[in-house]
Amino acid sequence: MAAKLSVRLRKSPIGFSKDQKQTVTALGLRKRQQVVEHDDTPAVRGMIRKVSHLVDVEAASQSVEATSQSVEAAPQPVEETSPSAEKASQSSSQ
Repeated sequence: MAAKLSVRLRKSPIGFSKDQKQTVTALGLRKRQQVVEHDDTPAVRGMIRKVSHLVDVEAASQSVEATSQSVEAAPQPVEETSPSAEKASQSSSQ
């Protein structure tokens, strides 16, 4: 699995050059404080470097792993059984 980067737009690109505004848009960022995840590729790294003064970047692979672990640890739904079925299973186990 490729590493992921979490990119947050912390400052508006208003007042910066057109190419920087287009780079922010190409990263999928439209609003301040919006967070998007991208694969860690040289192209994405280059875009982030170009607008590094406007964005914050974190490694997102740890949060993805934690989420998948919490989903696996979620309790399974319990099937309801009738009282007669419980008595039959108890008597057969004795």
